[in-house]
Amino acid sequence: MSEVVSQRTISASAVSWPAVFAGAAAATAFALVLLTLGTGLGLSAVSPWGGSVKGSTLGYLAVAWLLAVQLFAFGLGGYIAGRLRTRWLTVDRNESYFRDTAHGLLVWCVGTIVSACLAATILSSAISVTASTASSVATNGAQYFVDSLLRSDKQSGDPDAARKEIGLIFGRMLDNSEVTDNDRSYAAQLIARQTGISQTDAEQRLAQTADRAKSALEATRKLAMYASLWVFVALLIGAFTASYMATVGGEARDEVD
Repeated sequence: MSEVVSQRTISASAVSWPAVFAGAAAATAFALVLLTLGTGLGLSAVSPWGGSVKGSTLGYLAVAWLLAVQLFAFGLGGYIAGRLRTRWLTVDRNESYFRDTAHGLLVWCVGTIVSACLAATILSSAISVTASTASSVATNGAQYFVDSLLRSDKQSGDPDAARKEIGLIFGRMLDNSEVTDNDRSYAAQLIARQTGISQTDAEQRLAQTADRAKSALEATRKLAMYASLWVFVALLIGAFTASYMATVGGEARDEVD
């Protein structure tokens, strides 16, 4: 009989998947609740249009909220997995601690995968809207800089035709594509003709506006880069928290039993 029990113990999996899935479900649901709350409080916004709170301050609050979501959601999920997992009667304390840690890490893995799948589903359903919006924003953003090149109290000629030609040249300048001196000179001539300023001033305005547009694009790129880094840090915090809280839940389960 003892050999049968020993064989069952050896063949039994050390992973309690029901506890892992229960913890992952709790973590995912709680994270959704917290993210919804953060959106309601305005913490998901990075650059508000106005108000007494500065955009940078609100950005820091958004990062702090993201870290808090990972901390509390996966802390809860890891603790639930530790409390619900099957008690191991034949392993020592060190092995039990390792298995609890592994269970917490699995909670984080499953919860992150489920969250990614949900996000992918939402993105796929809204991809057409997003693409349309992004195209509109890009077009309006480029149009703003082109319009700023033609601002003047004295305009002559066809502004729409000039705006289209300048826009093509200006777009190549922003893409760092090869723009000849003749293209720059022609764009400056169009600006000078439409605004009534000199050729030299038109060339200077074209160069300054291109620098402003490139600075705006670079700021957007850096913002996306920093956001990705903070998401990476938040995910690591979630993994560590889930692993640690699973050990806490496991110890509490052993004390109760």
